[in-house]
Amino acid sequence: MTKLRTVVCAFALAIAGFLSVHAQVTKITNPSAFDQNSVTLDFQEYQADILACDIFGKWGLSFQNNGDAPRIAMVIPPIGGAEADRVLLNQSSPDLPLVINFKFPVSRVGFYASNGSSSTAVVLTAFDPLGTKLGTVTENGLAEEKFIGISTTSNRGIAKLLVDYGGAAEQIDNIVFTYVDRPQFKTYLAQVGDAKDMLETILVISNLTNSTATGELRLFSSNGTTMTVKLGGQSGTVFPFSLPPFSSKTLPTGATSNPLVVGYAEIESNVPVEGTAIFRLLSGQNVLAEAGVGAAVPRHLVVGAVQKIAALGFDTGVAVVNASDQPVDARVLLYNESGMLVAVNEKDLDLGPHGQMPKYVSELFPQIKDSDFTGTLVVTSDKPIALVVIRTQGALVHSTLPVGSTQQ
Repeated sequence: MTKLRTVVCAFALAIAGFLSVHAQVTKITNPSAFDQNSVTLDFQEYQADILACDIFGKWGLSFQNNGDAPRIAMVIPPIGGAEADRVLLNQSSPDLPLVINFKFPVSRVGFYASNGSSSTAVVLTAFDPLGTKLGTVTENGLAEEKFIGISTTSNRGIAKLLVDYGGAAEQIDNIVFTYVDRPQFKTYLAQVGDAKDMLETILVISNLTNSTATGELRLFSSNGTTMTVKLGGQSGTVFPFSLPPFSSKTLPTGATSNPLVVGYAEIESNVPVEGTAIFRLLSGQNVLAEAGVGAAVPRHLVVGAVQKIAALGFDTGVAVVNASDQPVDARVLLYNESGMLVAVNEKDLDLGPHGQMPKYVSELFPQIKDSDFTGTLVVTSDKPIALVVIRTQGALVHSTLPVGSTQQ
C-alpha cells in the first residue's frame, strides 16, 4: 500500500510539473485586458529618486537587479508637455533585466514601456512560485510608448517577471496586475474600550492606496467572541466601509457602554489600509486626556521598549491579539538597557483562538513591580500575534512606545 501511494504521488507530481512547464503565456497589448479587480500602480504619485522596492511592499511587490535597485525617475516630457512624468527606471545596469517579484502570484501583468527606439525588442519572461519558467513574450519597437503585458493559464500564477530591453535601460509606467487569488489585507487595533461618560475609543481607518478600499471592521472581546459596541452612532459587531483613494473614516464609540466593554478590532480590506485607536478619557462631557495607538500587523517576533518610573506612576502595558484560529504559545523575554536577559515569562501571554490579553509589564514580571526599569521586551510566538506597547500613568493611557520586528 505504501509503495502504491508513493507511485501515485510521484505520478501526480510529474503531471503537475508537466502542466506547469507547458502552461501557456499570452502577450497583452491593450490595458482593456485588465478588469476592475486589477490593481494599478501610478508612479506619478511619488517623488523622484525613491527606491521602488520601498513603496510597494504591502502590495507584495519588490523590484531588483544585480546593481543599484530600480528607482522612481522623473522624465521631462516633450516641449509643450503639461508636466514631468514619473516612471520606474532600471538605470544602474542596462545590460541586466529588471526583475519584478510578486509575493502574491498574479495571473497577468502589464505596463507602459518606453525609453527605447524602433529597433528595441522588449522581452518578458515569467516564472511561477516554484521557479519554473512559464514562457516568454516579445514586442518589437519602442519608438513611442507602448502597453505591453503577459498572462498565464497556470493556476500557480506568475511570481517573478523579467523585463529585458536588450541593452537599453528598462523604463515602465502604470504597472497593472491581477492576482491569482486576491489577498485580503488585515491589520489589528489591539485594544478597544468604551465606558459611559468615562472612556471613548475613536477608531480611524485610512486608505493607503489610489484604489477604493472596501472591507470590514470587526469587534471582538478578549475571549475571541464578537463584541457589540455603538460605533459611529450604530450598534453592531461588524462595520463595513468603502473608502475612496487616500481617504479616511472616523468611527467613535461614543462613551455609551454600561458596564465597561474591552476588546480589540480586526480590519480587513481589499487594499492596504492603516488603523488608529485614539483613547479619550472623559469626566462626563469633559475631555481629560487623549492618546493614540497605531495598528499592528500579526507577526511571530515583536520587539518593544519598556519604561517604568515607580515614583511617578509610569508603567508599560502590552495588548496582544492572537490572529489565528488556533491556540498560541507565546514567550516573553525582558532585557535591560545593557542587553542582559533579566527574566522570561513562558505562559502569561498564551492565548486561545482569536483571544486578546492586556497586561502590565509589572504583571508579567513581578520582580520589577516596585522599581524603576528601562529596557526591552522580546515576544516570540508559534502563531502570528498583533501587539502594541502602551505607556500608562496611574493606569491611564499616556502614550505609545515603539514596536518593531525583523519579520516583513
